[in-house]
Amino acid sequence: MLKLCAREAIVWGQLHHPNIIPFYGIYYLNSDKKRVCLVAPWQENGNIVTYLQKNPDTPRKQYCYDVANGLDYLHNLNIIHGDLKGLNVLITATGTAYITDFGLSVIRSSKTLGATATNGIALGRTERWASPELMEEESRATKASDVWAFGCVCFELGKYEPSPTSTDGVDEAMKGLISWCWSIEPKNRPTGMQILENLKQQGLATSQSISEDSTEVPNRRSFQDFMRHHSDDITDLSVVQTALMECGFLEQVGPSEAVTEQKAALLKYHSSIVFAPGKYYELDLLNDSRSLIHTGKLFFQTENEGWMELFVLLLDNYLILTEVKLRDRVYEYHATQRPLFLGLLSPITFNSPPVSRSTTINGQPDIQGFLYPFTICHAGRLAEPCVLYAESAQSRTNWQMKLEGALNLKKEAMESNRVFGIEILIQQISLIPESITSTSNLSYIEGKVTCSVPFVGKDGMTYLAVGSTEGVWVGLKHDPRSVQCVPHVWKVTQCAVLEVFGLFLVLAEGILFAYYLETLIPMQPNSPLATVDPQCLNPGDREVQFFTVGMMHNRTLIIYMTKGEGNDSEFHAIEPVAGNIGRRPTANSSISWRWHKNKISWFRQYRDFIIPSECYDLIFLEARIAILCQKGLSSVTIPVTQDSRLAQRCESCRPLGMFRINEEEFLLCYSEFGLYINRHGDPSRVNCTIEWEGAANAVALHMPYIVLFNSQFIEFRHTDDGHLAQIIIGDDIRCSWDGRCYGWPETNDAIYRQLGIQVVMNSSQLGGSPDSTVSQHVFELVPAEHH
Repeated sequence: MLKLCAREAIVWGQLHHPNIIPFYGIYYLNSDKKRVCLVAPWQENGNIVTYLQKNPDTPRKQYCYDVANGLDYLHNLNIIHGDLKGLNVLITATGTAYITDFGLSVIRSSKTLGATATNGIALGRTERWASPELMEEESRATKASDVWAFGCVCFELGKYEPSPTSTDGVDEAMKGLISWCWSIEPKNRPTGMQILENLKQQGLATSQSISEDSTEVPNRRSFQDFMRHHSDDITDLSVVQTALMECGFLEQVGPSEAVTEQKAALLKYHSSIVFAPGKYYELDLLNDSRSLIHTGKLFFQTENEGWMELFVLLLDNYLILTEVKLRDRVYEYHATQRPLFLGLLSPITFNSPPVSRSTTINGQPDIQGFLYPFTICHAGRLAEPCVLYAESAQSRTNWQMKLEGALNLKKEAMESNRVFGIEILIQQISLIPESITSTSNLSYIEGKVTCSVPFVGKDGMTYLAVGSTEGVWVGLKHDPRSVQCVPHVWKVTQCAVLEVFGLFLVLAEGILFAYYLETLIPMQPNSPLATVDPQCLNPGDREVQFFTVGMMHNRTLIIYMTKGEGNDSEFHAIEPVAGNIGRRPTANSSISWRWHKNKISWFRQYRDFIIPSECYDLIFLEARIAILCQKGLSSVTIPVTQDSRLAQRCESCRPLGMFRINEEEFLLCYSEFGLYINRHGDPSRVNCTIEWEGAANAVALHMPYIVLFNSQFIEFRHTDDGHLAQIIIGDDIRCSWDGRCYGWPETNDAIYRQLGIQVVMNSSQLGGSPDSTVSQHVFELVPAEHH
């Protein structure tokens, strides 16, 4: 089947005519390249038989001329269509007839298109359109049999049922032509040129008629050489597509067919761009909106001061630096580094003086001359500015124009296709980007903001608690002037609210405290609960590294981690006791604040456990927990036997989170990449990894998006396929609340589901000048439809 598809691609890919449907290229349906499609533009009008049945008043003779014109073009190239019929004639939106379906087509001359006349000749046919001589055993299609079928097509246009025994319903002039085509002796049938002349005498003609000379492809001889070596042994269609591309057959298009050229080029690069082993980057090249803006040769200076020749592709979403390599007579484009997302790219300079090149390029002696440098900078993982060199000043100017144009278009596209907006909650400065709409007035919070959490008070109002190195501030979410410093604690790193229990948890200076919410926001004047002392949840002298709140087996649990012996991490799980919270002290308790022993404990021990590794976070799943530790995730093991490179990456990168994205899959998030796994912990997809644009330091989930935080930008990706949806750029970005919250009453469920992820970002009061004052603002990520 692959050979049959290859042969159809060989024939079709070399045809360029107004009455032959264009060939876009080859699309693989799966990764092993054993299921393929040959791609052509979609024709909404469908085939000519269906079209005329739906539009019976349409004039038909012009379509006869279009088909004859395309057939004459094929015969001039010594190509036999072999299955001409109404179902293989499509009607364009502008009313032009296209001949399609070259699956049974054969080439009768090896001098024409480089394939022998005896290789793979198709014996299939559609019987009712077949000429009498084709009924004989081992008969083969000829130009004359195509002409017979053309007569059947002309008859179809008038009567829809091809039959050489009657021409009723067709005018006399057309009757004569059809009868001529249906001559019993093949040698008595007209040629394609004679058919066209006959139709012209009937008053039919078209400005689309072109000759073989005008469609000659300059590199046809190169393709002939290729086919002499490959036409008998083709198992990979990318070989055919690459040869068609390199020899120019898929690029010989006029201005009206620019889209065809674009699609063909993108199909070519989709199958021929190669990344480093174990790496996969989704370039989305088959997206209908994707465009190839510019390609060309540039140079890069290596560490030993030699020169590497690059082939660079500028798309509307990525800049890709590749090195071209010929392997098994197929050109491959090996990416020299990760693709550079345009939303994070900025050209720095295009006016540096030329430099002399006098060494070697790719190991070969270099031609003396000058190269013209320009510098680009990427906010992602490209650590340093990258200097590329053009062969001439004009080439560098072209790259400057193309790059700047592409960056402007990308900026506009990102702005118009945002999936999240930002809503300022608390700010310390007046100067903010024009694109951000502030909903607050000026406010001031001391210290570096480290965390925040929203909650609903007993009065039904939504509050916001913000923790920093200097304390905790609490106030109404949309009223920054109400914010006040409440608990007198310092070096706060985490905070959380258990609303249903009326508790506020805060980790400060390595101590985990539990405050009664009434002490932070007194709802009743002179309430006795407003003076209830907080409780310390970690007895002993070991500092708490982090804590997590969640539900398991219908229990609300707080699990905190302290450092154990050596590299051990000790976990302590406790649960709140609803009847004790807020009660006055009467006796000693097993869990107590270290400075006040006579307290009623608000919590009881649930269980303790030890992980022999450095741990960073803990995630509650439905019936188990996942611990993010130095060796990955303790509850999920990536089998080393399946992919050792993947296992090594999982061990070398810091785990950040684990999220269920559907009934069957989880998404594991590491600092550099994401990984799709199934419920058994095995990779669930062929291309199972997602490469982040930058090194993430935190991750959050806001379905249907995964949100990744880098110090310089936030990236939003679709959870179902990992495609990049949006980038927000900033300075010293930190996720202050990742959206995880538990323990709220059902009455407040709707409020909590509308709360967005909260972020802290630095801002300079004087626009980044040396004397500017750096301060912060806290904002919430709001889905675009709500913003």
